[in-house]
Amino acid sequence: MAGRGRAGCVGDRVDGCRAGRIGLIAAPLCLFSYGVFWLLDGMQGFHGPGLFWSVGHVFFLLTFAALVLVVRDLRARVGAGSRLGLLTATVAIVGLSVFLRVGVIDLLTGFTAADHAAMTPISQRLNAWPDPRLVPVFRLGPVLFQVGFLALLVQLALMRRLPWRTPLLVFSGFVLVGLDLKFLTVGALLIGLGFEPLIRTATTNRPAARNRRGIAVLSRSALILGGVLATTAVIAAAIVFAFLANFHHFAPRASYAAPKSPLEAQRQDLDYFDRAMALDRSFSPATRASAEARVAALKSAALPLPPAELQVALMQVMASADNGHSRMRPTGDRGTLVLPIRVTRFAEGFYVMRAIAPDSDLLGGRIENIDGMAFDEILPRLETLRGGVEGFRRENAAIFIVVQDLLFGLGIAEQSRTSVWTVRLPDGRLVTRRLVAYSLRKGEQLPHGFRSLSPEPLTGVEHDWIAHRPRIGAPPETWRQFDTHFRLFRAGGSCAEVMRLQHIGDADGQEIGPFLASTEATLREHPPCALILDLRGDTGGDYTETWHFAHALPGLLGARGQILILTDPETFSAAITTAAFVKDAGGSRVTIIGEPVGDRLSFFSEGGDACLPNLKVCVDYQAGKHDYAHVCNDWHECYWLNWLYPVHVTSLQPDVFVARRFEDWNAGRDAAYARSLEIVSAIR
Repeated sequence: MAGRGRAGCVGDRVDGCRAGRIGLIAAPLCLFSYGVFWLLDGMQGFHGPGLFWSVGHVFFLLTFAALVLVVRDLRARVGAGSRLGLLTATVAIVGLSVFLRVGVIDLLTGFTAADHAAMTPISQRLNAWPDPRLVPVFRLGPVLFQVGFLALLVQLALMRRLPWRTPLLVFSGFVLVGLDLKFLTVGALLIGLGFEPLIRTATTNRPAARNRRGIAVLSRSALILGGVLATTAVIAAAIVFAFLANFHHFAPRASYAAPKSPLEAQRQDLDYFDRAMALDRSFSPATRASAEARVAALKSAALPLPPAELQVALMQVMASADNGHSRMRPTGDRGTLVLPIRVTRFAEGFYVMRAIAPDSDLLGGRIENIDGMAFDEILPRLETLRGGVEGFRRENAAIFIVVQDLLFGLGIAEQSRTSVWTVRLPDGRLVTRRLVAYSLRKGEQLPHGFRSLSPEPLTGVEHDWIAHRPRIGAPPETWRQFDTHFRLFRAGGSCAEVMRLQHIGDADGQEIGPFLASTEATLREHPPCALILDLRGDTGGDYTETWHFAHALPGLLGARGQILILTDPETFSAAITTAAFVKDAGGSRVTIIGEPVGDRLSFFSEGGDACLPNLKVCVDYQAGKHDYAHVCNDWHECYWLNWLYPVHVTSLQPDVFVARRFEDWNAGRDAAYARSLEIVSAIR
């Protein structure tokens, strides 16, 4: 039965009406679902990346597919003889096609970014493809869709085939969504209410002969586009879900009752630790069996261990995987006892480089013993707390040595809150001092030893501490401006540029993406004879940030231009990957100078963390395998993102080994940097 404002589905319009109704119902539902996941994602204080971000954007893409069906249905309702209807439907479809790009880029950004800070540069890079000049054109997509879509609704209202509330409600929904995405759910409800008359009615109009061909082409195009969108969304959803499920495991739920005794609290922590450790794939069958046996023995203990001893035991269990990324953290959420000095590793030993004023006479002293235990006996104990290569374990030992809880847990310190240190100053004198630990504040982290190579002030509790300074002259230019994480400067008296990266990702409000882009432009405009890439002290981040720059770098230098990479044991994780990118791209033009990087070419990372409910110390477990020396095709273990950012090198061992010696530092000399300048002078 047909009438004014109502029509039934007859003849060859039956299938079209069904598809239209599916779109009219699915579009607001998918948009509402996107809004729900957007709100859930924002509960952490920011949006993306993660499961909620990815699932929400899958619903976003499904909304596009549903809207294609709606546009097709509205075009049929306007009538075959309406050229204006054909024009506005075409505008809406074109707008949807361009708008689709936004959803795909958001999904890819969430898929590839390691953390929230990494999302902005990735999104900027994707939005600029294939040409940054097209960005303003792409921004017209949402506008074109909304204009075309609302024009179709207004035409139907003018023809009295729709009540005026429909375009008004849909327009209101569009406005709310445009104001702020937190209104997505409300906007979806308004759009759904606006669609209600459309869901109940359908058109019986048959295409006029003169426009039948145009309508048929538009209908087929709409169906094809809708099918492509739906297929893309389903495939993307399947890949995202599989990727997240395989590599980004959620921490186990700590659903324990309040412990009634210290022993019960310890057993709860051990049970939770056991479940978290099971998520780490870096253990071999033998090391896993040994680790599980040690945890089982701790569970069966009749008496609880002191918290410091329990933490040490669990750090040693995680270290037994012999994977640098797998660890039990050295400090807890708050209250960890730490000594008021900072220590840095040199080839000659561990040296005190920062201290509070009362202990400043220890500065520049090499550690001889703690509570009477010789340093040669202390170091092997500290190295049991972290897995990985020897240099990396030793570098971490220089961090652990100032954590009084760890010294006490390892049996090095005799007292829980104090320890007596003896150091030998550069002039040969011995100084002995009883150090009293303080409680680390919530959110405070221990700085890495490399930071103490610069005497520049630190932030936080160490701001007023006294730093040791070189005996001769000032620190070299490579050890200045350490709080500027990304630097490009001309090597003094040289044709080379120095590029220092202290993070592979944004940090402290400093963005790596714009820095790499400006550096690329600078080098392209003024090609240097060499680039000295300083990755020392760089503990990693997101290697997708540096892939493009690393592969462009060889083409940014002069004809004989060389790339000199400075590394040390704190060159870790994504910094290792970046070094591998550069060496893979630059080949024989690349020379590595300094000390070996902090990990092997095959390691596990890309996991998560789980914090023990009572001890309040966290475990970092790893699920994704990286192997830069061999082909890695095990879909279960090998990190899938590496297939998009491939790299192959046989070694990252230094071509020119230069140890970091206190003697050089105290003379104001960066020996590895000095050696790189000698190589540059030979190029000239």
